[in-house]
Amino acid sequence: MTHKAILLLGSNIDPAENIRQAIKLIREAFPIEGISSTWETVAIGRVDDPMFLNIAVAITTIMDAPTLKESSLTQIEKKLGRIRTDDNNSPRTIDIDLIIFDDQVMDPGLWAKVYVTIPVSELMPEFCHPITGMKLEEIARRLLPGSQAKIIPDLTF
Repeated sequence: MTHKAILLLGSNIDPAENIRQAIKLIREAFPIEGISSTWETVAIGRVDDPMFLNIAVAITTIMDAPTLKESSLTQIEKKLGRIRTDDNNSPRTIDIDLIIFDDQVMDPGLWAKVYVTIPVSELMPEFCHPITGMKLEEIARRLLPGSQAKIIPDLTF
């Protein structure tokens, strides 16, 4: 059985190169169905840290969600030098989160975190909030003006 997954990639340590390498490794393992624009966002809770680059990537896989995360995505993070610390907001070479798996939200930040909502909304604009019924593209439009997020148009993967 084939599954559709939406991943969010983020980096604020040599971000363009680390995201480029992560996409290369993802492409070697899975068919890529779509890639969002590149968005620059502030580091959460860490004023002096470098800005993050974030993109969403749609893939197809035969793996279930836990296997995808542990056997593949975590291994790509390790290969690219990701070091996990007690500080969830620390700088990182790469972070690969599983956001949506077969239309199931795996990360509730989808609805409220600008660095997640905006890139994912480019790939799944019609995806609806389960309670409000609001489309993801509308939620992204509402979050964008109050954020410092900006698209980086000349950086594509």
